Amino acid sequence: SIKPDEGDYILFQYSSYKGQARTQKSGVSPVVQIEYDLSYYDDAEQEAEVDKKVEEIMKDLDLENKMDYEKVSAIHDYICDNVEYEAAVDSNDIRRTAYGALIEGRAVCQGYSVSLYRLLLEAGIDNRIVFGSGISPDGTAGPHTWNIVKLYERYYYMDITWDDATGSRDYFLIPAGAGFEDEHKADSKYREESFMERYPMAEEGFDTKIEGLLTSLKGMASSITDSMKQFFKRNE
Repeated sequence: SIKPDEGDYILFQYSSYKGQARTQKSGVSPVVQIEYDLSYYDDAEQEAEVDKKVEEIMKDLDLENKMDYEKVSAIHDYICDNVEYEAAVDSNDIRRTAYGALIEGRAVCQGYSVSLYRLLLEAGIDNRIVFGSGISPDGTAGPHTWNIVKLYERYYYMDITWDDATGSRDYFLIPAGAGFEDEHKADSKYREESFMERYPMAEEGFDTKIEGLLTSLKGMASSITDSMKQFFKRNE
């Protein structure tokens, strides 16, 4: 499984890279040496601050005994309540990071998405960040990021940036075919068959009653298991 501070978290927090390859002869066979130089939006000291802040957030939200839907809802609301959209000044702006969102309270869509990704994984909820274009009502499009979030074997769209901007939940756990795709065009790699098979989108909206039923059944199963253990222990 992907660690919360790896995967898309790293992918969307580096600004550029340089690479070079050199070939040298070593005996009979040539040796190829490849070097990469990565540049990040933030630094190690700022990431340490983020790690500490994430621990505080997770402790305050107290999600351990919550259902998955409740975890997603609480994290969504926390980010919307504590982060404000602020346009980036340049391509290396800190607003593109979790540091900008969670520490400074200001971010562009990238910072929102990275923060959501990190906190959801910390809570045990699988998700991915998707890059593409956001399409405005007048038809103009611009670079944008959003997330797909997993609940019970299916993924739902979530655009927390636009939810915060509109003060709504219009982009919260949206299934495929419900209009989200009309305003969000994912980059081609997120529309490849292999990606779609690995991350199957839900076709209907999430029903919280189903989660409640599953939780009840899980509780019943656990209770039955405990009763059986006690029965066999008494009859040993």
